[in-house]
Amino acid sequence: MSSPTSGNYSAPKINTLYHGSAIIVQSPDILTANRPMAYGSGFYCTTSKLQAKKRAISKTLQPYAFVNTYSVDPEKLKNLRILRFEKADTHWVDFVEKNRRQKGFMHDYDIVIGPVADDRVNRSFSLYESRIITKLELISRLKAYKLVDQFLFHTKNSLKALTFIRAEKVIITIKTTPSDDSTKPKLDTNANARKTFDIVIPGKVADVVGMILNDFNATPIEAINAFYVSPTYAKLETENTKNWHLGSTTLYQDFLESTGRLQDNQTSC
Repeated sequence: MSSPTSGNYSAPKINTLYHGSAIIVQSPDILTANRPMAYGSGFYCTTSKLQAKKRAISKTLQPYAFVNTYSVDPEKLKNLRILRFEKADTHWVDFVEKNRRQKGFMHDYDIVIGPVADDRVNRSFSLYESRIITKLELISRLKAYKLVDQFLFHTKNSLKALTFIRAEKVIITIKTTPSDDSTKPKLDTNANARKTFDIVIPGKVADVVGMILNDFNATPIEAINAFYVSPTYAKLETENTKNWHLGSTTLYQDFLESTGRLQDNQTSC
């Protein structure tokens, strides 16, 4: 079992890092997320341009996003406290769990480097946090995944090592559902069922729109419009699909997946 590399040590040989975002980020800053992050608060990057692109798409309701590119000055990394995980092992699991679950936990590293906790990892990690699977079972699952890296710049001093180079615009093809009513199944004519359906739907819509507002930098109108044109809403408003029986969280996950925005919220590359 390997231990994480920590403390002041020779800087990693990384020349370029990427950050996916809804906007151009010329001046990175230390941001506090609205939910616990895998490595803590700060500015996340990755050496994988593809991962940054996926993350950028997951951060916006607009038809475009940006992959920001930064150069890394190794000289400015030399005197920083850096924690590096070579793989998702027991040390990595313990560290991520503390950041996600331990109230008031705050590490003192300038930079944390390790595997990215994407949506696949997050699902397995959630099972572990609920103690449905053991830590060993979690690590066994993680070994089967090909994980890209993520870099957390946790302090203002660490951000001095980054220099903005450029931002590439990513055009997003947003999946929507045609408004052709002929493709929809007929509604259930049972009066009681219809009454229940009409009562439940507005609450479900409000819940999901609220989750969209919470996760995206969008106005209420943008959030509402994004949900109303999604395949999830098309199924929800059709009584015979029985999707209105689903919980709001499940519907939100379906919205993210069906519109191509499903990314783990514990990452921010």
